Amino acid sequence: MPKVQNAEGKLYTDHKIGNPFDNFAQTCANCHTQDKAALQKVVAERKQSINDLKIKVEDQLVHAHFEAKAALDAGATEAEMKPIQDDIRHAQWRWDLAIASHGIHMHAPEEGLRMLGTAMDKAADARTKLARLLATKGITHEIQIPDISTKEKAQQAIGLNMEQIKAEKQDFIKTVIPQWEEQARKNGLLSQ
Repeated sequence: MPKVQNAEGKLYTDHKIGNPFDNFAQTCANCHTQDKAALQKVVAERKQSINDLKIKVEDQLVHAHFEAKAALDAGATEAEMKPIQDDIRHAQWRWDLAIASHGIHMHAPEEGLRMLGTAMDKAADARTKLARLLATKGITHEIQIPDISTKEKAQQAIGLNMEQIKAEKQDFIKTVIPQWEEQARKNGLLSQ
């Protein structure tokens, strides 16, 4: 984060969130020796590499989730599903950790690619186990993935009742939040 000087001449760290390239001389150039164009090219290449692998992992995770549902629907037991669900969970965690760090392509691209690579491995392990398990249940055809091309279609595909969820949220906002605010006022944690 860049150091900036206020009107009184005092230096402080600027915590304004934004694109560091917009203030290159005070942000990136303090540590990096490349010029702005060269560094922007590096960042773009790293970002593309991370994004390409992210998309591949997401595809494997989506398939693993729907294949797991098919196995459960076919009668798979909790014991049969445990190692598969563990693999899916571990893949999902690794994907989330890599992608939640929005700047990972800049300061830790190798770590981001490593995490996404292990996510891919875990998802592949889950799908291999699922193929074997599904075969024991008599399912040898490819599991079809529903259309999840939009948020609304994805919500529908996994069975979310969005009208009910929205109504529950509004009820929560109208009933629970006022109770919390009143309690916070009583405890002196919220001004009147």
